[in-house]
Amino acid sequence: MAHVMSKDEFFDAWSSLHGGVEVSGAVKGWLLIARPIALLLAKLKISAHFLTAAGVVASVAVWRCAAHPYAIAILALALALDGLDGSTSILLGTSSKWGAILDSCADRIAEFFWALTFYALGASWWIVGIAWLAAFVQEYVRARLAALDSAAITYVSICERPVRAIFLGLAMLFSTLAIHGMTGASLVQKTAIFWSTFQVVALVTVLMEAFTRLRSVNSIDD
Repeated sequence: MAHVMSKDEFFDAWSSLHGGVEVSGAVKGWLLIARPIALLLAKLKISAHFLTAAGVVASVAVWRCAAHPYAIAILALALALDGLDGSTSILLGTSSKWGAILDSCADRIAEFFWALTFYALGASWWIVGIAWLAAFVQEYVRARLAALDSAAITYVSICERPVRAIFLGLAMLFSTLAIHGMTGASLVQKTAIFWSTFQVVALVTVLMEAFTRLRSVNSIDD
């Protein structure tokens, strides 16, 4: 690479690709961690598409290894790969609309296996199904809204992808525990109920945001 992006250039490029979202707080903290790792991956010429595919493979491994203690580490790896593919594409200068579509599809496939992991741990299929469907619709609405109003992508609900991963990580942890008479399976079920509740609330707030923004756009057009 002839030119290595400075931190500010990297932040600006990332923000531009994410609809102008402000780089601050937890987002900035993650990018400060991701940038040096992505720099190394870029120097090794590891493509963003490879990292995207590896994230899906890691999510499948989470499902297959759900009952094992190290599954949480694999889940963390899957989540990290999802963040690193975008950062690496920025540093390699390979960001594209096709890459964004591929990444979005990979995320949905990965989350399908996360839902299967919840079920494998003992959560009721209909609770997991509601949560997964709500998450899928939330991301679909966000994508459609972003196509109509790019600023809409900056809206953050109470149950974004990292929060979903945290719920799954807790379920994997709880599956091996027994607290105050509750079995691991019952703790997993309660975690699934919390995830489902959070996810439905998140979907409702995203739909309300979509309605508000589209009504505002229509009012301006009129």
